[in-house]
Amino acid sequence: MKKEEYLVEGMHCAACSASVERVTRRLEGVQESDVNLITGRLSIDYDPEKVSEDSIIETVRKAGFDARLLGRNERAMPSSAPRQAKTAIIASLALSAVLLMLSMGPMLFHVDISHPMLYAIAQCILALSIMALGHEFYRSGLKALVHFNPNMDSLVAIGSLAAFIYSLFMTFQVGRDPHAIHQLYYESAAIVVALVGLGKSMEASSKKKTTSALEGLINLAPRTAVLLSGDNQLIINASDLKAGDLVLVAKGSGFPSDGIVEEGFTQADQSLLTGESLPVDKAKDDRVYAGTMNLGSAVKVRVDRGASETLLSKIIDFVSEAQGKKAPISSLADKISGVFVPIVMALAVLGSAAWMIFAGKDIGFAIRVFTSALVIACPCAMGLATPTAIVVGTGLGARNGILIKSGEALQKAGDVDTVVFDKTGTLTKGKPSVSDIIADDPYEALKLAASLEALSSHPLAQAIVEEAKTKGVELDSLMGTEEPGKGMASGNLKAGSRSFVGLKGLEAEQERLAGQGKATVLVSRGEKLIGLIGLSDSLKEGSKEAVASLRRMGKKVILLSGDSQRAAEYLGSQLEVDQVKANVLPQDKAGAIEALQKEGRVVMMVGDGINDASALVQADASCAVATGSDIAMGSADIVLMKSDVRDVEKAIKLSRMTMTNIKENLFWAFFYNAVGIPIALGALYPAFGILMSPMLGALAMSLSSVFVVSNALRLKTKKL
Repeated sequence: MKKEEYLVEGMHCAACSASVERVTRRLEGVQESDVNLITGRLSIDYDPEKVSEDSIIETVRKAGFDARLLGRNERAMPSSAPRQAKTAIIASLALSAVLLMLSMGPMLFHVDISHPMLYAIAQCILALSIMALGHEFYRSGLKALVHFNPNMDSLVAIGSLAAFIYSLFMTFQVGRDPHAIHQLYYESAAIVVALVGLGKSMEASSKKKTTSALEGLINLAPRTAVLLSGDNQLIINASDLKAGDLVLVAKGSGFPSDGIVEEGFTQADQSLLTGESLPVDKAKDDRVYAGTMNLGSAVKVRVDRGASETLLSKIIDFVSEAQGKKAPISSLADKISGVFVPIVMALAVLGSAAWMIFAGKDIGFAIRVFTSALVIACPCAMGLATPTAIVVGTGLGARNGILIKSGEALQKAGDVDTVVFDKTGTLTKGKPSVSDIIADDPYEALKLAASLEALSSHPLAQAIVEEAKTKGVELDSLMGTEEPGKGMASGNLKAGSRSFVGLKGLEAEQERLAGQGKATVLVSRGEKLIGLIGLSDSLKEGSKEAVASLRRMGKKVILLSGDSQRAAEYLGSQLEVDQVKANVLPQDKAGAIEALQKEGRVVMMVGDGINDASALVQADASCAVATGSDIAMGSADIVLMKSDVRDVEKAIKLSRMTMTNIKENLFWAFFYNAVGIPIALGALYPAFGILMSPMLGALAMSLSSVFVVSNALRLKTKKL
């Protein structure tokens, strides 16, 4: 199977995106086809032996839209220009005001019309001018109708043309019957187009704001870079950089690619990339990232990743993919949107006919009902309800260093009731550090141990040396031998395990430290035991707060560890988790998650290593810390860019806020159509004599979409 993305131009409503999905899914060999109305992306999985790129594009074109294949790293967005230029909208509104005065003035002010034919022709000319300014509705709507994929523009076009054709017919009757002047509906035919155009312009402007987070990420990376070649400085496209290139990054410039600082010292603003609010110091051998800003002095950077492999590029891929994938909650709205327009057209025809047949109303009354029913119906509001909230929600997450890969992941994160944490590298730092020195002279014990261990590359040895450096201990220069896995020796000095040192003493202290999951190193000189050094994988900053906050949210927190029961329980007591599962082998982690799911729990797994990958996939929702393995990040639904487990709570809060927003949008969209369409069909007329004006219907339809998008944009103001 092959997976590709296409940019589809010309989609204006949910019926449009539903029709693209429908026609592409019919193609033999297509396994899956999803369209995001906001990003304009068609994501399609297909068998290349049965379907070709050309056939996909041709199928989309036959449905009434334009499509093209997106390149691997292409970040193109659909054209966001309103279908009517600003000047055209202003002109159509001005002409509409004149037309409204002409059509309604005689009735409101009881003015006698001395030349009814001229009066009718003036209205006709004004209506034609307004309709010409909004010609895009007719082009798009009728084209979609011809291809049997009617959309919202089809509703506007049919309603407008029906009112215009009837009014034109009545205009020819004015010469014989002056009273026919009162049967003109030019204002209904034309002003609805002006009002819908205004609404679509407002909607397009609002929708553009929903993708600002992704566009902001895309615009982070500098377009050019200063390449150092010998004594020359060459300005090249940043996209042409390759691993091994040396670049000069001036103060105030963005880093053009990921790399290592080779010369200089500076500070980098990484806030837009990782969510870190404070500048980060960057010295020789420190890593810098494409798109971050150089705040200090100029530095030389050795590039080690191409443009498509940078962290920024991966983040953009994550966010773009998440915004293109639908949440399960959107399925109902999608199904309704797919059949919405044909149903509305049928209701409009049946409703207007019923008034003529059963109530004896004239054709003018029926035209008003028909036009109102068509223009008030709004599949856009339903179609926009979910994708706008997901686009804004994932963008908010990205700005806070929380990358969510799909709408489904965003939805599921809010439903979890159990959070399972891996220990090493997730809740702890993943590398040992000295925690205890038990000796009559702690300074001497640390000095002797560090002087010996300086000869070893073992992680425990390096941790002891690092502790000595931190405390300013001056080391002796020794020559020694290492017995792998046991210890170091130099003359009569030894540092290592008890079996290696071969002396008794401090057994109780060693047992106590072992019970806490700590490694121990004994230090001796000759036959004298100098001391005992305890080392542990210390807790990350924020681990305790993360567990406490999740428990306050009502989540059950479980520690999953391969350590011994005593060691795991000691760490669990420090963190105050609800449950500890110890002695869990890597291959058994997924089984532990599955067992919780069989108990009826909705589980989120949080991990960082390759050994967590199966558990991350098994969980209902999963988070990986960015400092972990690429496999873990690839397996997880959510990536925590700051590697701060406190962001797990933020991810859950973000999910809840987004889902609340989606439900608000869907309620408004369904409520609007459930109430608006019956009123437009004349439901209030028998009891109250109220019949909706097509102009009011057009205004309400336009504002409903703007309301949904604006409600989604409220998410941007939220704090996690």
